[in-house]
Amino acid sequence: NSPQQYFVDADGDGYGSTTTAMLCSTTAPSGYSINNTDCDDNNATINMPITWYQDNDGDGFGQIELTLISCFQPSGYVSDYTDCNDNDALIHEQNIFYSDMDEDGYGGSVVGSFCLLTPPDFWSANNGDCNDNNVNINPGQIELCGNNLDDNCNLIIDESCCTPTANGIVTNAMCSNVYNGSIDVSVSNGVSPFTFLWSNNETTEDIIGLSIVNYTITVTDNGGCTASSTFTVSHNNQAPQAAIAINGPSGTCRNQNNIVFSVNPIAGATSYIWVLPNGANGTSTTNTISVNFGNNFNTGNICIRAVNDCGQSANYCRQVVRYTSAPAVPGVITGLKQGVCPNTTYSYTIAPVNNATSYIWTAPNNATIVSGQGTTTVTVSFDVNFGTSGTLSVRSSNCIGNSGNRNLSLQRNPAQPSAISGPSPVCKNQQGIVYSVTNVPEYTYNWIVPSGCTIVSGQGTNSVTVNWGTNSGTIAVQSLVTCAVSPYRSRNITANTCGNAPEIIENEMVLTSLFEVYPNPNNGNTKIYLNTEKESSYEICIYNIQGQIMKKQIGQSVNGDNYFDIDISSYQSGLYFVRYSDTNGLFRTKAVIKE
Repeated sequence: NSPQQYFVDADGDGYGSTTTAMLCSTTAPSGYSINNTDCDDNNATINMPITWYQDNDGDGFGQIELTLISCFQPSGYVSDYTDCNDNDALIHEQNIFYSDMDEDGYGGSVVGSFCLLTPPDFWSANNGDCNDNNVNINPGQIELCGNNLDDNCNLIIDESCCTPTANGIVTNAMCSNVYNGSIDVSVSNGVSPFTFLWSNNETTEDIIGLSIVNYTITVTDNGGCTASSTFTVSHNNQAPQAAIAINGPSGTCRNQNNIVFSVNPIAGATSYIWVLPNGANGTSTTNTISVNFGNNFNTGNICIRAVNDCGQSANYCRQVVRYTSAPAVPGVITGLKQGVCPNTTYSYTIAPVNNATSYIWTAPNNATIVSGQGTTTVTVSFDVNFGTSGTLSVRSSNCIGNSGNRNLSLQRNPAQPSAISGPSPVCKNQQGIVYSVTNVPEYTYNWIVPSGCTIVSGQGTNSVTVNWGTNSGTIAVQSLVTCAVSPYRSRNITANTCGNAPEIIENEMVLTSLFEVYPNPNNGNTKIYLNTEKESSYEICIYNIQGQIMKKQIGQSVNGDNYFDIDISSYQSGLYFVRYSDTNGLFRTKAVIKE
């Protein structure tokens, strides 16, 4: 037989190396193999090359896409290929999340796998949401009683809800015979709505007007669960408070009967004690008394005390005057007197008259007193036939007699407006000039300005803003009501050329926002604001429209914000110019209107 070729198997794993040997043997002796596929003949555990997977993030788990085949582990490669994200060492396997459509932090039954540490939007690591379309239903909720929902997803509806509790706040009665105690109940737990039954057969949640006994309430919830609580109403041993006023006439006459006096009901009072002045008689234990005054009555006091079982209040007294003469004529009637139209309603008022117990109003022809007769204020309705004028009158009255009339003449035509206020002279083409008259709220106003002038705003009101033209002229205004107009009130306005006044210019170092004159218009108290970049000496001059210097003020400005006060209150109304200049070369001029 001829020798056979064998391969050295140094590690005895059955796989030979590339080293050969020619042996006279029909089978491979020990230490030899018939193959030469061992890639590491010094390690019996390694014989065939294996696949290695790149581990880019070094977490010990590789990615299946990038591989090397080698007997030995290359640097940056591992034998595991299950890394779902080889760029993040914190994660290598898919996590299970649950669909959370209502985003309440709890997912439902839909499952998803994500190579993420935290769930994406609309997914949650928690499951168990039994209604993933309602954010108020999930395992983290507290069960709400009475809504017929499984709020906390424990497969039970309204568990532990049959525990209503009635708590109450007791307010004691004032006294043992005063029924003004109360109990204010609040119910917790249980399923609403609730029904209530008290031991005194009341069926409301809260009860009032209570005497000093025990009261028991039984509360039944919507599921039929009940709870009872008992409350004790006591009393505070408290007498009533004193009255603070006695209603009724301030005076009366001898032999006048059935004059009624009263007090407002006093809390805790079960009766009242009246004390009448000499010469008067009447009886009552209530808060109202009817009094007869005899022929010997003179001025005196009427008094009252409030009473209950715990005591009496202090006396409250006031004087009742014996009238010996009729009251005086009322004072001036206030209210619209010019501009009264048919189909309108207005109020008229007088001041109270001493010793008067009533007032007698008489409306003009074709007018009616619709409310307030007998009082100091009436409402008068003027019907469609009310004429161009009429007289409203009023008399004061008491038991002796009536006063004379106080009359108010009413006219259909509105009053001529008051004198027109506003500047004159003005500058030609001056803008924003305000003219006004005293306002009567019931009137509107029609203004007329000269040709070339424009009413910018205020037409129809008592004050207009005008942009003047180039000519002098007359401004006029009339009062209007729905049925008539007044004569015009007019005023001549002189328009001057103001060319001698300083030009309103600014150098490039001063911005508008850094120089302000305010308020504008003003009543003479003028303030100036200036912002400068350097300290300097300054001069402020006030010019009239003829260019004459009316005032000069000098001083030292500071770096930053500067505020100056200029008093022009003694000047006539009109247009003036304020000019600022300083040693740094800054200058600024602004117009100001003195009203």
